[in-house]
Amino acid sequence: MRSTVALGALASLLLAAPAVCQGGDLVLVVLRAPTPPKPLDAARSQQLMAAHMANINRLVKEETMLFAGPLVQSKQTMDERGIFMLDVPTLEQARAVVATDPAVAAGVFDAHLSTFVTPDPLRRVLELERAARQAQRARGEPAKIEMRVWTMANAKAGAATTAAVAKLRDRDAVAFAGTASNGPDAGVWIVLDAADPTAAQTHLDAVGGDVEWLLRPWYGSVHLDQVPRLAVRDDAPSFEILAIGKQGRFAAFHGTFARRIDVFGVQALATADVPHRKLLHAAHVMAQYLDNDEDGMVDDPKAHAVLVKGGAHLVMAATERDFHDLDPDWEALEGAGFRIGQDLYGEETLPAGPPHVRARGRFDASLEEVWHLVSNGWEIAYPDDFGYRPGSRLCDAMDLARGGRFLRMPRRYPDKAWYHYDDRTCDYRCMAAEYFYWSLTTLLGGQDYPGRAREIEHEWECPTPESLARRDAAVHALLSDPRRALPRVLPDGSYGQ
Repeated sequence: MRSTVALGALASLLLAAPAVCQGGDLVLVVLRAPTPPKPLDAARSQQLMAAHMANINRLVKEETMLFAGPLVQSKQTMDERGIFMLDVPTLEQARAVVATDPAVAAGVFDAHLSTFVTPDPLRRVLELERAARQAQRARGEPAKIEMRVWTMANAKAGAATTAAVAKLRDRDAVAFAGTASNGPDAGVWIVLDAADPTAAQTHLDAVGGDVEWLLRPWYGSVHLDQVPRLAVRDDAPSFEILAIGKQGRFAAFHGTFARRIDVFGVQALATADVPHRKLLHAAHVMAQYLDNDEDGMVDDPKAHAVLVKGGAHLVMAATERDFHDLDPDWEALEGAGFRIGQDLYGEETLPAGPPHVRARGRFDASLEEVWHLVSNGWEIAYPDDFGYRPGSRLCDAMDLARGGRFLRMPRRYPDKAWYHYDDRTCDYRCMAAEYFYWSLTTLLGGQDYPGRAREIEHEWECPTPESLARRDAAVHALLSDPRRALPRVLPDGSYGQ
């Protein structure tokens, strides 16, 4: 039994780590002409622009850049030239990415970077672009990014601006919106579904409010019009298996892990020798824990936000031995914002094993290890209920189940105890995490199959939902509390099917 791999002190790291772009945050880059402009002859200018476009295409292919596009200058924005949206975890890494642009390196553009926070699922734009290019190739057409004119607007942040954006969303006038921090571009930025500033101003006049918007036409992906629809689905997982490149948000995993699946912003990653079906099974179990009613939206946004902000990730190797032979750069992962991690092995991931079938056999460990990962969301979001410290409702129930409050493992548990975990490397927090797993999966029927009671009785003596209700009333009441959106159905690896 293994609890979450802690990459540092979990709760404190979630509150610390300055300059890390937390969770769904991105980096907005506004390219401007320097003052004075860089003098270039026509041939050199053409050469740099070709290299600039090639670099953009490379970054999009590596998923470091979500999209880019030129801005049309107006009297108020004469120095603006274009926009990048980067998917990297820190401003420092964003600066390194921008420095690879030949036009920036040559001084043709000055790059102004801001952390960009948005509720909109902009990372899904890459999926839409890939699907469009595949369709183009299927039709025998050259694959290309399709662009159209939008209107990009920005204003100072404030209550009036927030209210205006909400009204614009109600009018279906917004492709995406977010808040930039740092530097001259701080404030609210929106992309309006309007081909010119006059049409955009019509939308703005209709919502009113004392907000001074700066408008300019912008060429961006045609697929941005689908972002509002995707947002309604809360970025439901597609279970697409993606390669891990040398650049971008997941670069710290490159060289150790080869593939990943995004599950509501939580990552499932695997080495090259883990079978696809096992990675997919683990990802589906994760999705079912997070979206137990399978309506395309996470059941507990607060717990989910903790996981996304902490860069929660499941890492899979083929065997336990293989995992211990890996040598990932844990400091680089933590620095990149991936601070909540859990391991799982292909050899113990058993889609056809119990409890998915009511027969004797080896337990599907994905149910345990994936829960150890995602349960951090509830533990941190609701510390009074699920905190792994003495005095929480979970730990008060655990102390009853262990026959006393033992901050260290006792030499012998009292005879009345029904939870007696015996791993001396497991501290009180670890004991609480294991208890959370045992009690929840028991409530969901995950420990109730032939032979299981005897297999686990040295550690846990409540193998059925009925025995849990009878013997551990405190935890049964906690896990059944309707105020907390815990899973109510045991995952079986068939999300959406």
